[in-house]
Amino acid sequence: MRQRSTTTSKQPKDVRVLVVGCTGYIGKFVTKELIRRGYNVVAFTREKAGIKGKLGKEDIQRELAGADVRFGDVQNLESIRTTAFKDKVDVVVSWCAAAGGKKDSWAIDYQATKNCLDVGREKGAAHFVLLSAICVQKPLLEFQRAKLKLEEELQIQLVKEGKPYVMFGDGTLASCKPISEQDLAAFIVDCVQQQDKDAAEFGRIGKYYAVESMLVLDPATQTYSESATPSYGQTTLEAFFRQAVKEGLKGQELGDQAVFGVNEQ
Repeated sequence: MRQRSTTTSKQPKDVRVLVVGCTGYIGKFVTKELIRRGYNVVAFTREKAGIKGKLGKEDIQRELAGADVRFGDVQNLESIRTTAFKDKVDVVVSWCAAAGGKKDSWAIDYQATKNCLDVGREKGAAHFVLLSAICVQKPLLEFQRAKLKLEEELQIQLVKEGKPYVMFGDGTLASCKPISEQDLAAFIVDCVQQQDKDAAEFGRIGKYYAVESMLVLDPATQTYSESATPSYGQTTLEAFFRQAVKEGLKGQELGDQAVFGVNEQ
């Protein structure tokens, strides 16, 4: 896609931003942050969103008040063309993510994201913001492979077109640099300017995040590096826990989006 100078020279109200994956755990924070900053936001989602379609049209419109909520299917190219891109879109922000199953990982993390990227190019969008995950640097899970394939294709296309791209390139076991939902949403907005066989995959996902570091992996030494891992935001982990003790986690619950549920008594 074209360089983002075409959007940074405009006022937020004059920049139409299409968000796909807007009802997801992080996606809703990104959408609300865009709205808060005054962007012209189009939120593209299914009529029944969330895990098992628990969110209906009215729920979604209420949750994303301030956005132009449009209903369609990210797996259908014609739906994306005629509904999501009904009007000229300047920026596409993609947070399409499956629950972690093998089939859904390729259908959503890869193909649905690619659909939005392809139509965005076709319709002349100037900028594409992709939220991936640091864990794709050591892909052992299906959703990581799907995300990585999309990233590779995106980078290859940019190189072929002669355009620039940015790639972020000694921790201990399962180390990470946490970031709050609000700070992650702010970072993303800053960039504008189940089948039975899945049970084993969910188990592998749980193990991966229990034993693998979330720091940047040095490809030469195959070790994780804290110093090489970029940091962003203002909310510290200590401040997060202090707030959680006082106010609880309202608005941050994973709910049905959690891989492993909690049995209620």
